[in-house]
Formats: sequence, C-alpha cells, structure tokens
Amino acid sequence: MYLALATVAVGTFAQTLRYPFVYDDRYVVVKNTLVTDSGRWGEVLTAPFWPADQSFDPLYRPLTLLTLKLNWALGGSGAAGFRLVSLLLHALATVLVAGLARRWWKCGCAGWVAGVLFAVHPLHAEVLGLVVGRAELLAAVLVTWLLVRHVGRDVGRAVPSAGYHLSTAVLFLLALGAKEHAVIAWPAIVLLDAWQRRSASRVESGRDFLRRVLASHHLGLLLALAVFLFMRWVVFGGRTTLPEGFINLFANPLREASLTTQAATPFALLWLCVGQWFAASPLCPIWSVGGFELPDSVLRADVLGGAIVVVGLLGASVFGWRQGRRIWLPVAFFLLGVIVPCHFLPAANWLYAERWMYLPSVFLAVLCGGLAVRAPRISLAGSTLAAALLVAVSIPYSRCWETHDQVFECVVERQPDSYHGLLGLAATRHRAGRLTEVGTEVERMAERFPDSVRAWRFALLLSVEREDWEGASAALRRWSGLREPGPPSAKMARVIETVRAHGR
Repeated sequence: MYLALATVAVGTFAQTLRYPFVYDDRYVVVKNTLVTDSGRWGEVLTAPFWPADQSFDPLYRPLTLLTLKLNWALGGSGAAGFRLVSLLLHALATVLVAGLARRWWKCGCAGWVAGVLFAVHPLHAEVLGLVVGRAELLAAVLVTWLLVRHVGRDVGRAVPSAGYHLSTAVLFLLALGAKEHAVIAWPAIVLLDAWQRRSASRVESGRDFLRRVLASHHLGLLLALAVFLFMRWVVFGGRTTLPEGFINLFANPLREASLTTQAATPFALLWLCVGQWFAASPLCPIWSVGGFELPDSVLRADVLGGAIVVVGLLGASVFGWRQGRRIWLPVAFFLLGVIVPCHFLPAANWLYAERWMYLPSVFLAVLCGGLAVRAPRISLAGSTLAAALLVAVSIPYSRCWETHDQVFECVVERQPDSYHGLLGLAATRHRAGRLTEVGTEVERMAERFPDSVRAWRFALLLSVEREDWEGASAALRRWSGLREPGPPSAKMARVIETVRAHGR
C-alpha cells in the first residue's frame, strides 16, 4: 500500500520536474547568495528565510534554508534537483499520512483512503509548483512523523527512554525550523496524550503519578520551542511582522477594515479552505485583494458557512470526547491546523495561500480515512474513483507554475480583478517590452485599485508606449500624488521628462 501511494503521489505531480524556478523561488533561491555561495554554512542558523535585500518578512526557517543550500551544492543551479526533492518529500508525507490513519483507526482501508486523497489533491499543487513549498513539505513530514510515533504509546505505564524524549524534542525543533506553523504539533500531542490517558485506569497511586510526570516528554518539547524562539530573537529581536512603513492596504487588507470585517474574515476563509478541499474549487495560484472580497457583513453566505463549520467541528470534538469516539481527535487537529490559513493575515500580511493548507490536509485526510472504516469495500472503491477525478484536476492545475509568466496568466484568468495577478502580469510583460499586450489589464488595475501607486506607474508606462500623452499626463499626476516623497529612479525620471516635453 505504501509503495503504491508513494508512486501515485510522485506520478500525479511528476510534470513539475521540468519547471524552472518561478515566483518566490527566484528570490529565496536563485537571488539568495546564502543559498548559492559554496561556503557560509554556519550563517544558515542566523539568517532570515527571505534575503534582507529582497524582503523584510521576519521568517526564520533554518532547516528549509539548509536543505535548499544542500540542493544547490549537490545539484547546481538547475531547478530539477530541487523539484525532485519536493516530489520525494510529498511521497514521504503521503506514506506518513497513510500510516497515521492506519494506526489511529486500526484499519488498512483508512490508511489507503487517507493516503490516496492526500497524494493527489489539487490543493497541494502550489506546494509542488513552487520550490519554496519545501517549507510546508518538511513541516508536514516532521509533524506527521511525531504523531505517528506517538499514537498507541502507553502513556500510563511504561516510562519512555531518554532517547525517546530526546528524539521527540529534536523532531519538534526540526519541524519548527522548517516552518513556524509546525508549533501546532505540541497542542496536538497534548490532545493525543489526553485521549490515551483517558482510557487508562482512573485510580492512580502516588507512585504512578510520579512515574507519569517523569514519563512526560513535554519538557523536551518546551525546551525545543524555547531554543527556536531564542534563535529567532537573535535574528529578528522582538519583531514579528513587517516594519510599519512596508504595510499597506494591498499587503494587509484588514489594516483599515471595520471590526465587522475583521471578525468575519476568518470564517469566510475557513469556508474557502473547506470548499477547496472537498470540492477542489475555486483554485488559484495567488490569492489577494480583488481575488477574495473581504466580507462587510456577518450575513454573507461564506461567513455563515464558516461559522456553521466551526460550530459543527467544535461540537463533534466535544461529543466525540465525551462519548469516547476516536473521530474527535482528527477534527480537533484540523481546527488547530487552520489557525494559520484563516487567522494569520495580521502577522503574515498576506491574505491567503493554498500551500498553507498542506499541513491541515493531513488531518482532513485522516478524518476521511476514519469515515471509511464502517464500509471498507465501498470506501476503497469510492476513494479510488475520487482520486482519479482529483488527478484530472491536479495535473492541468499544476501547469499554472510551468513558467513565471504562466503563474500570473493563470491568476488573471481565474480571478480577473486580483491585484497581485494584474500587477505581476504587467511587470512581466513590461520587462519583456510587451506592456501593450496587457493594456486592458493595466487599465482595469488602475480603475479597480485607484489608490495603488504601482497601478498608476504601469498606467503611465502604458500611455507612454501608446504615445497617449494626454493619458500619460493624467497618469503622471495620479502617480506623483500617491508615491513616497523623494526623487524618482533614473528610469522614471526619463519617463517624466518625456511626458512633460510632449505636454508642452
């Protein structure tokens, strides 16, 4: 079963092996001298994930950076080696998901259903389409590994060895070093411990209590978290988000939103996440302002749908715990997992990314595996058919990352009013000297986002290429009124001089 699932996982996204570096890959890998230099290995522990000359995002992911640097050192500058490692990690994650479902539900059918759905789901295309998806892959592998080795451990009797405690702490530290949201592994293990102790004898002597305390591995997990936070503090100090001057409405659309919008947005995003997993739609490479409209009322359909999902999942968790049913735990794990996709906007200054759902998908897959236990034959056939249908979506969708330009073309095709899609499309065409090819899109961006200095910059450049000097003068006035004070770049200074000359 595990070999078959790994093969399916690799085969579904094998076409990504021929893709070059695209989108964020170009900045985190290709233009990152820490990754491309042959030395400087020690700096990986004290360097931010994003190069300082590319972004001020305070992300600390030393394990992910180390694996990228190893990739470059062993395989050179080609993207194929990086993408092969991503495929193998996805295959390993699939095997671990199947193993977790099989151990938790004590049924091989559950392992197959969970594994095959996780292996081929199109929501994972972004993780495989971007080399920087390595962070999600490593975090999911390590968190799932922690849970697999912990399921079924007798927490009430045998005292685990020091080696078990040490390996648990090291795995947790590595998971945190892959991506920060792996921190949910700790509360997940707490819930798993609580469940496994629940079935133990309720009569506990003082000696048994002392043994249980000594057996606790949570001290090691706490130490691992403390080490990670200390290293992060060494790199960033107390800063947890972008500097104030770099946060604007387009980076964080909740910045100037009402309290109603701020409260309703997580529920709307949760509805989007659940819909993408169970309906595989709508899918888009980049989600931003214009692609996802923030709710201005709690009565919007997706907000109400998300609220119903929360109430239903919380109710299922409480009911399952009280009734002693195992299904409550993957439900609770999923609620932990979606904290990042649904609530992380104030810290990440990014609306939503599909790759954030890779780790929560582990728990959704395990949950689906549990639902299959009661009717294994029907479930095996149904999950295999569902997987075939998902493959039919995953393969064409993963082509959105075939080239850098293709990313933005897919975004604008799927979300015509996406700010970052329109902006990226205009930027790529301008660099190629073909800005007039997307003139309609540039005009729509300026009309749709009249407060964006970048939108009016491209509107100005477009008017100059068209030799529309009246339109260029109007665009210049808007751009000049929105941009930061100070001298323009040499290139823009020449554009300004040309426009004013023709204006006279």
